[in-house]
Amino acid sequence: MTFAAIINALRIKMAVEAVNEKITFKEALKVYYISNFAGGITPFFSGTLAAQIYLFNKNIKSKMPLGKATMVATIIPLLKTLVFTIFAPIIFFYFRRTITNYTILSIILIDAVIIISLFFLFLFILAAIYPEKMIGIIFKIQHLPCILKFSKKEQILHLFDKVFLEIKEFHKSFYLLKENWIKILLSTFYTIIFWGTFF
Repeated sequence: MTFAAIINALRIKMAVEAVNEKITFKEALKVYYISNFAGGITPFFSGTLAAQIYLFNKNIKSKMPLGKATMVATIIPLLKTLVFTIFAPIIFFYFRRTITNYTILSIILIDAVIIISLFFLFLFILAAIYPEKMIGIIFKIQHLPCILKFSKKEQILHLFDKVFLEIKEFHKSFYLLKENWIKILLSTFYTIIFWGTFF
């Protein structure tokens, strides 16, 4: 568990440095433990992402802009998703003889995981490379009849405006990731080691 925490801290550090921001190893370790705890006490680890965004934006020495904080907090689980998408089918087929009683269910679950992973990857690429298309989709959702009656409220309008702003910031941060691809590669490598530890 100690080794896993150290590897995860290094993974966080590399992801932060990939968007040209600074974080110490000690701070990265703190982000890991606090966000992991926040995830552990919320359904489906839903608190992890929010805790990481807050910590990156408010609680480290070199405070990150909200857009970059969101980018880093998103890229970390995205790398995990990519690793799982690649390795899960390989592991499944390698151990297929040990799960003969649940073959059909396992195939359905694996296919579902891959489809969901690819869907989130599609949304990420859309927001990162084609922000105007992503904004267009959200704009259409905003004007759906079932949402329109709520979206006229000032708070909801403010929320949509903030989402549009964050997508643009997310888009800018993506090009920083392209420039620092070695850091992302290292973060991916640490992701493989981290989950390989548990496996």
